[in-house]
Amino acid sequence: MDKIYIIEDDQTIRNEIVQALKKWNFQADWVRDFQTIDYEIKQQSPDLIVMDITLPF
Repeated sequence: MDKIYIIEDDQTIRNEIVQALKKWNFQADWVRDFQTIDYEIKQQSPDLIVMDITLPF
């Protein structure tokens, strides 16, 4: 099963993306703490990252 990691700050949008991916039998996970994105990505080792391009700094 392919692992997809979601980086999205809007909880509603993030949940919609995760639910849609799970319907297609993808394993979807998301960032829980934006301060540790690098660490989380290394731990998750996703096949694909879907990222919001307008994240706040």
